[in-house]
Amino acid sequence: MTGSLATTAVTSVDLHAHLLPPAWVDQVAATPSFGVSIRSDGDGYVLTLPDGRGDFGLSPEILDSSNRIKQLDSMGIQMELVSPPTPTLLYELDASSSQGIANLYNETIAELCRASGGHLIGAATVPMAHPDLAVSELTHAIGTLGLRALYVATQVGGRELGDPQFEPVWRRLAELGAPLLIHPSQGGGNYERLNVRMLHNSLGNPFETAAAAASLIVNGVLDRIPDLHLILVHGGGVFPYLLGRLDHSYHANPGARGSTMPPRSYVERMYFDTLVHDPLVLSYLVDTVGEDRVVIGTDAPYNMGDRDPLATIESVDSLTPDLLASNAARALGTD
Repeated sequence: MTGSLATTAVTSVDLHAHLLPPAWVDQVAATPSFGVSIRSDGDGYVLTLPDGRGDFGLSPEILDSSNRIKQLDSMGIQMELVSPPTPTLLYELDASSSQGIANLYNETIAELCRASGGHLIGAATVPMAHPDLAVSELTHAIGTLGLRALYVATQVGGRELGDPQFEPVWRRLAELGAPLLIHPSQGGGNYERLNVRMLHNSLGNPFETAAAAASLIVNGVLDRIPDLHLILVHGGGVFPYLLGRLDHSYHANPGARGSTMPPRSYVERMYFDTLVHDPLVLSYLVDTVGEDRVVIGTDAPYNMGDRDPLATIESVDSLTPDLLASNAARALGTD
């Protein structure tokens, strides 16, 4: 395991952050067969996305694990689950390149975590567009390398996470005892409509997360895989705030009943991070899903993140770092 909450007196854990190993960047840039272009841009790098969506900057902050650990200390965070930036998942590549890219990330992030003195835990990525390869890489990443979650985008090639083709991946993940960490794909169906003044981020991202969670419910995935647990970033997006409407639709419309229970019933299988940017919204989230379902999320190192997560926790009386660390241990299957 690349980090353990069960054997350490950990009192503050961040489950939503991004880190990209420099060794991943170097190897991808040096491997033309991957079909991915990475070029230096001053202090950082630029990834040219192969689907024509343009360039994605890889800042020094996303590449520097030593500085990240210093930042954790300044924020009062002892341990952080780190995941790749979503554009680097590169699901659209061919099977060989997609598997190679994912395996390279898992190997290099596992090495960074082992060298972090217990401060960093790694989340895995897999070639989701190729489920057979994804199952194999998942088994290696979690079973062999000791990564503690599977990080996925909310859509894979335009397909929702509740699509039957992905079910073998979710089933294997549950068997391995690790959670599914869901992050907005930043290129979903609303991207073009909201591609003005960052609305694709501030409005589109929360919808993407809700759509992914609902897809897993209404397609019966959470019924068929009862040991599958989810971590939803950005406070679950708009999902917690639409539970009443989802439940009403379940009861009012026979065509909405793709699950055995109303959508609210599956909240006990989900964890929601604190990254909602408003104490009143965080209080509502706690009242809605329960304090035992909430974990810290900073979205480091991005400017839409939370640089003072402990102050955020203090804004709601029932939340404490110890409680949320306990929740994180349960989410990661380490207690």
